[in-house]
Amino acid sequence: MRESRRSPGGGATPGRSVRVPRLSALALALALASTGVRPTRVSAQASGAFPSLEAIEAAADSGHAERARRELARWLQGRGDAVTPAVRAHADFLRGRLAADVDSATLAYTTVAIGGVLPWAAAARLRLAQLRLARGQYDRALADLSTLRADFPGDSLADRSWAWTGDALAASGDTTRACQAWERAVRQAGADTALASRARRASARCPGRAAARSEEGSGSSGPAVGRWTVQLGAFSTREAAEMLRERAAGAGFQVRVVDTTARDGLFRVWTQEVPDAASADALRDRVARAGFPAITVQPDQTQSRP
Repeated sequence: MRESRRSPGGGATPGRSVRVPRLSALALALALASTGVRPTRVSAQASGAFPSLEAIEAAADSGHAERARRELARWLQGRGDAVTPAVRAHADFLRGRLAADVDSATLAYTTVAIGGVLPWAAAARLRLAQLRLARGQYDRALADLSTLRADFPGDSLADRSWAWTGDALAASGDTTRACQAWERAVRQAGADTALASRARRASARCPGRAAARSEEGSGSSGPAVGRWTVQLGAFSTREAAEMLRERAAGAGFQVRVVDTTARDGLFRVWTQEVPDAASADALRDRVARAGFPAITVQPDQTQSRP
């Protein structure tokens, strides 16, 4: 299966510093609109009475989520029981992507993943893992990623899953295995230069790599100053992200919605940036004490902002 380069998971335990690297066009879930991963289209249904799934997906891509939801609901009502399993899997995958809340997205993606119809089942399983990761459910994320590799060993997403496995292990505090997973992601990235680059950035924090980075950068003016922020959540729809943003803003935090759908299909709720990890940890603790899920993240220097 080939994945599209366009797009097709929220909290951590308070007090724990979790550095989540930028997840290259991959990364992942409803968080959920996209694992950075949209499968190759396999359905092409035409009807004068109903829009095609491709047209609905295009509407979602262009930011018209409400219109896409209405059209998908009409499609499901009129054609949902009279299509092939592959087309139905595509529709259910879109149902997960367009879900207005995490629970609905999880249900839709679970349906697709259990159905086993490629390419949608593999992508749905990865979306589930990303959702778990975004919500701080690291053990469940790891289980989904393991299931993805076991059920679809020849799928390209099985290779991509190692980068997410590294992220989940790092977030849960298992640095040694996280580094092993990131290194494996680099080896298996193949021609996917974006994935390889992301995994290398993540593994650069691993023991034994600091000295190498120092030697490689000895002729430069020194390492770039990092930027840090605190993530309160990640969603497949802007509406859900805006709801959390409004709640956090009402509690006195400077927060914004960051559109990373081109990379991983998610709308992330982030605080203002701070200059170092210590400041980010302090801010994370404040956010957590206010009752919000919170993890520290280090955005990629080249990431665009809405």
